[in-house]
Amino acid sequence: MHEEILLTLVDDELQNAGNDFQFVEDIRTGRYMKLLTTSKCEEVYCQYLDNSCDDVSLDALLEKSVKAYMDHSCTTPRQQLEVLCMGIASLQAFVQSNWTGPPLERDSAPGSSVICWLQSWYEGSAMNKRQLQDEVTACLVLDGESCCPLMSHPELLLLSRVCLQVCCDRPQPLLSSQWWLLRCLFIHQQVLDEVSPTLHKRVTSLLEELVRCEPLMTKEHNQILFHLEAARIHLFYRHVAKSQEHCKMALKAANMKVELTGALGKKTRFQTKEVAQLTVRVSVAENNRTSVIPTVQP
Repeated sequence: MHEEILLTLVDDELQNAGNDFQFVEDIRTGRYMKLLTTSKCEEVYCQYLDNSCDDVSLDALLEKSVKAYMDHSCTTPRQQLEVLCMGIASLQAFVQSNWTGPPLERDSAPGSSVICWLQSWYEGSAMNKRQLQDEVTACLVLDGESCCPLMSHPELLLLSRVCLQVCCDRPQPLLSSQWWLLRCLFIHQQVLDEVSPTLHKRVTSLLEELVRCEPLMTKEHNQILFHLEAARIHLFYRHVAKSQEHCKMALKAANMKVELTGALGKKTRFQTKEVAQLTVRVSVAENNRTSVIPTVQP
């Protein structure tokens, strides 16, 4: 199943599904800009992206274009997955540009877009570069909270949010659509100055829906990954008890046990005498056997 590859990115699953789906291969190998500059991507986003709707916001035009494509051209799960891949690639490219690096393959000058078809629309617009950038960031403002002025390529986050939201609103959405939308909204929250009540409500709702999604949680890997992400999100919102609960569920799914203990040892190379040290003891149960991971000193 192609969709599972987007969650696990495991080579053998990709091989079992077949390597004929280039979009999935581009995501697996990190070639996000290659995917986003395809003619298919331009077809999905640009149907209503023209200069005849000056009174309509950019995100509304993009959403209208994606919805129109999904309504008329997406008749199979594979075609839906193509659109989902575009949203994922946009999100991953935004994270790469602002957090992880390296610079994007097609990195551009300030005020310009890394996506050629969007840059062409910029150049054909009556607005200048500053006004266009303000239009993009204005679409990302929520509950009066503005975005970090230092973030690069905000259009990638906007494209991702629009695409993933439309994918989730389908009558029969792909299973992982909600998970990727959750990730997108959490990234969106992290570039805002303060907590957005709207995003908080939507993120909480998605967490509750995903935890009840049995098809996604049948795989142990997915359970562990989801609970770790949920713990991180709850911790961001200072929901410490809920975060701890998800950490416990992740440990249970991984058959792991973590506990603080003590041991004699030398903390630095200058110590000549062993003293009591706080250590973390991690044990893993596998095939009815429990093995202890070598002690790590915090």
